[in-house]
Amino acid sequence: AGFPTGPPSGSSIGGGSYATGYGNATEYIVRALGGYHNLFAEKHDVDLQLISEYTRDFSKGFNYTGYGINPKLLNTPAAITPGTATNLLIPGVGGFKSGRALYAAMALLKYSYLGKYTINASFRRDGSSQLPEKNRYQNFYAAGATWNIIKEGFAMDWKKIDALRLRLSYGTSANADGFPIGNFGYLATYGSGSFAGNQTIIPTNAGNPDLKWEKIATLNLGLDFGVFNNRITGSVEVYEKKGTDVIVTQKLPLESGFRSQDINAATVRDRGVEVLLNGDIIRTKNIRWSIGGNVAYNKNEVISLGQGNEFEQGTEIERVGLPIGSHYIVKWAGVDAATGQPLYYSKDGKLTNVYSDDDKVADFGTYHAPWVGGFNTSLNVHGFTLDALFSYQQGFSRFNNQDFFQLNPAFAVQGFNLRTEMLTMWQKPGDVTNIQSPLYQRQFVSKDIQDASYVRFRTLTLAYNFKNNLLAKTRVFSGARFYVQGQNLFTWTNWVGFDPEDNDNIAAYEYPTPRTFTVGINFTLK
Repeated sequence: AGFPTGPPSGSSIGGGSYATGYGNATEYIVRALGGYHNLFAEKHDVDLQLISEYTRDFSKGFNYTGYGINPKLLNTPAAITPGTATNLLIPGVGGFKSGRALYAAMALLKYSYLGKYTINASFRRDGSSQLPEKNRYQNFYAAGATWNIIKEGFAMDWKKIDALRLRLSYGTSANADGFPIGNFGYLATYGSGSFAGNQTIIPTNAGNPDLKWEKIATLNLGLDFGVFNNRITGSVEVYEKKGTDVIVTQKLPLESGFRSQDINAATVRDRGVEVLLNGDIIRTKNIRWSIGGNVAYNKNEVISLGQGNEFEQGTEIERVGLPIGSHYIVKWAGVDAATGQPLYYSKDGKLTNVYSDDDKVADFGTYHAPWVGGFNTSLNVHGFTLDALFSYQQGFSRFNNQDFFQLNPAFAVQGFNLRTEMLTMWQKPGDVTNIQSPLYQRQFVSKDIQDASYVRFRTLTLAYNFKNNLLAKTRVFSGARFYVQGQNLFTWTNWVGFDPEDNDNIAAYEYPTPRTFTVGINFTLK
């Protein structure tokens, strides 16, 4: 910033700039494996595995931009005019250097008795350079049991049930790869900046020498089944996940020199159920038609935030008792038909024409979908297959930031391309509309929140698998498959923006998921 883009006026050397840079990343992985497996007395099956892994990443880069380009030496750094205090063609330079390491050691034990009862246990110790030395290493454990009910004596006479297995597990884990604080987030760091118009070194991160692992404890109970000669199979699971020492961004007073600091303060809980069901409608020698689907419901709740009960993050709020990502904004009340003024609701529910951040409320749900799932069907007839997959997310909403620009009188006078709804903008007393008079400032309010639930036709594939007797003549291929596929064919949604499917809270002209068509053939060599 602040560098001129060309020479001073009157110079015989051409203007413009020349920039180049490089970057490289290296990753080393060292892994050691060992194990023991044996079957004792045809009853006791024991499997023990020991695993150790060390990962080390290095990355660095450098870039520069030079100015005052000689037109006779284009596309080469030799064209750059050396910078001096007189010509002010000071080159811009930059770069980075970073690295991290992750160590893990794990022991896995599996014991099974007569194929009926199985116990799994694990213990691991991880270390991450992304945390301060005193909190760098952490122990984790997990244990689970499985009861294969169908192998019990009392189940021998069950004619319609082919599989029935009950599972129970509990374990702890944590986030290590891509830790929220980054490679050196726990350190107080400095960087280049400016003070009183001069380049200098300034503090850039407050750091936190007490940061530690975000821990997750998971309890899971599941039932797997298969009936009618396994023509119908499925599973049902219920779970609870509890995250402790979750990192949150705490606001700091500006006199501290920093806006925020990462701290381990939150406790978050997820409770949910998942159901999976698949079935064969037709199953003969040459024809097979199957359908399937899954649905999952997750209830998320912030249990604790440590030092306080809530904190804002832009247009969302993290508050005890609410799910993560809850919208937090002033509630829209429409347009005054007499004056064209925008109307709002105060925090206590009263009508007002005065916009105030103090009237923000969290009455609009979250941008994390509680309901997710999909359904599919597959038809196989004499080597031809037709597969279709649908996915969906329900019960969530997002801010459509595009509405703020496309339905905003302020941008109409600036020549922006707006939507046809702007033709209904308030113009005279008595106009009933949801678009205010251009005399009043457009605010970011709850009317910009839209239901983002959707059902998407994810893929449709038509394929033919060539028969082995045809391939035998080639003496080269053991398999071949020709296919035509379409992806993201249709989306059913009330969302007005480009694409409802995204992981963030605010939609702002992100490139939508493309509709693609593919034709191909796969060969398998003998």
